Amino acid sequence: MNELIYALIAIIPGLLLVFMVVVFGDADGSGDNLEIGDGGWEGPSPFNGKLVLGFFCGFGLGGLLCLHYEWTSAHWLIALAGGAIVYGIVFLMLVVLYSQRSNSQPRADTLVGTMATVKTRIPKGGAGEVSVTDRDTGSTMFMRAVGPDTPVGVRVKIVDVSAGTATVEYLKEATK
Repeated sequence: MNELIYALIAIIPGLLLVFMVVVFGDADGSGDNLEIGDGGWEGPSPFNGKLVLGFFCGFGLGGLLCLHYEWTSAHWLIALAGGAIVYGIVFLMLVVLYSQRSNSQPRADTLVGTMATVKTRIPKGGAGEVSVTDRDTGSTMFMRAVGPDTPVGVRVKIVDVSAGTATVEYLKEATK
């Protein structure tokens, strides 16, 4: 009976992890709604959903292996160790994925002062879209933008970025 419980503890979180990655394509944590807190750094929170599911998966595997091979009567200790090992492995994988994501996307504060081109008209009191090339990485990205009424194709300057929205103003030479 204990083997069945450990097997279920291993299989159900494992299936949830596969479902999250395959169906939602969420390997890097960008859409992790199970995350509690931000970890206080540019990496996964200690309570990241994938980490918690990984711990339970390892817990179930450790307990199942211990009972099946009759290693010790304190199977719960082996289960905890298995959970900690899988938690550590998943944590290291997420750290690598988070670092790749942070290296490939420009930070908002590096975009202030950068020139951008309006791709979707910015109506007065509304939002449009601009394309901007990051000075450091050379990557082009599209951002939601607010500012004065601006038609498509006009060059603007990003003066602020907040919550993924750029505040833009006309370039001096564009208004002449």
